[in-house]
Amino acid sequence: ELSPGSTDFGSALAQLKEIYTKRRQWRALIDVLGREAGVLVGEDRRTKQAEMARLASDRLGDTRLAIEIYNTMLGEHGLDHPELLASLAGLYDREKRWLALAEILRRLREQVTTAALAVPILERLGALFADRLGAPAQAAAALREILDLDATHGKALRTLRELYAQAADYDGLERLYGGLGQWDELIDALIAIADRMDDRTTRLAVLERAA
Repeated sequence: ELSPGSTDFGSALAQLKEIYTKRRQWRALIDVLGREAGVLVGEDRRTKQAEMARLASDRLGDTRLAIEIYNTMLGEHGLDHPELLASLAGLYDREKRWLALAEILRRLREQVTTAALAVPILERLGALFADRLGAPAQAAAALREILDLDATHGKALRTLRELYAQAADYDGLERLYGGLGQWDELIDALIAIADRMDDRTTRLAVLERAA
């Protein structure tokens, strides 16, 4: 049994890594890397753990093991590592773990400070809430944040308009366009919504708002 305190610990692990790599025994290699990581600290330990997670995901095809390793890293090293969170987000997406993915995207959003970095994360978060989780209120919140950062973001505006229309939240629709000073566009949106309605009474009520 190899002991971290033994003089040949490092050389023995190096030999094992070479053997397991040549034999493509990825799980055994991950175990060896874990023993290496166990005697490291700080950035060196994080780098070694990241190597283990990549092997688990890319070579071994064990997404759950990769997720476990990344979550261990989050617990040890904190949440201020966007590249770690991005890797974890990709794995949760692959596993279709939508709630967990939403939480990681929220954490990623908290880490970035520029609109250029924040908007793609919020786009993904909005689509996730709308399409995968059936949570229109949370989707709308993400889209409103996009518009706060970029009032010219057409896709966010169109998607938010549809969410309000589906919920028959015409007050919300008016606040949306009013906040942007786009009153003509509000009228066009209300008319377009009314044109899709079958119920005459509801259609007339929406058209009255447009008027």
